[in-house]
Amino acid sequence: MPSNSLRRSALSPKLAIESFDTRKISGSSVPHFTINAHNSSQNTKDGFAKVDGSGNFSLTIKSKKGDTVELQLQAPGSSSKAKLFVRNDGKNAWSTLAAPTYVGEPVQIEQFWPTNQHTDENGEPAIELAHVTGPLFIRGVNVADVEQGSINNCYLACGLSLLAHFRPEAVQSAIKELPDGNFEVTLFEGKYRPKPLKVTVNSDLFLDDDGEPIYTHSSTGELWPMILEKAYAEHVGEGSYEAIGQGGKAGDVIFAFTGEPYMMHQINDAHSGEEVFENISQTVKAGRPASAGTYSDKDRYKDVKIYANHTYAILDTGNDPKDNKPYL
Repeated sequence: MPSNSLRRSALSPKLAIESFDTRKISGSSVPHFTINAHNSSQNTKDGFAKVDGSGNFSLTIKSKKGDTVELQLQAPGSSSKAKLFVRNDGKNAWSTLAAPTYVGEPVQIEQFWPTNQHTDENGEPAIELAHVTGPLFIRGVNVADVEQGSINNCYLACGLSLLAHFRPEAVQSAIKELPDGNFEVTLFEGKYRPKPLKVTVNSDLFLDDDGEPIYTHSSTGELWPMILEKAYAEHVGEGSYEAIGQGGKAGDVIFAFTGEPYMMHQINDAHSGEEVFENISQTVKAGRPASAGTYSDKDRYKDVKIYANHTYAILDTGNDPKDNKPYL
């Protein structure tokens, strides 16, 4: 059993990059694993790091914009190594690449359709797709990277935010840039034994008159929120943004990109507000994603700075030091 566990960990590494500049790469991974770095584009000195007990690492490796760095992750006592290829896209920006040995025919991307509000009277798109360029990631994966656009999928923005906060390595490992410029996104399907499913999309997006993405986007210009949304639209809605813009569950989004199951609780079924808070608090403190949805009755929230019929990502819980009242 232990050897199988190590082998699975080595082949599907938990590795999140937080910073990537011309001299260093740092991030988080499995405690006590070793990481070797090799610049495949230049003849520079290799880097090495051992992940500390808290899951953090930092290694020195010289690279410049455009260089590809190979990272090899190895479990203690294991001879197998997991390989990850990342390209330096500029200051603290990078893309995860398919292995250089990747060989395949260019993939024909299926047609994508906007939401109904962006179609004409004949049901044809009233807006056009335009190619968007930029790095996949800048300074890691953060909650603030995700912004909901003109689409009713707060659940998806919530799910992506929770992944960024609790499962950043899942976000980074879900997307690989292919040699033909497309992106291969890994999702999971199957209720009891979820299996990985690969979807190929490009960075052609629906833009407004100012050239900004109409749907989920990022204020930093990094592409990962838009790419994951587009892959989710292909996976769930067969290319239709309307299909993913009619509400949903943040748990379904997290499951789609991690294969992790989730539970739902109705507040009316709880014995008290304290019980609800305790359940949420235990979940978040254990490092598991949690979200909360509000009622559709707007009058409930007249004096509260939250929206009705909306889904929120819960990032932390605690008690106010002034009055000891619990907060989310």
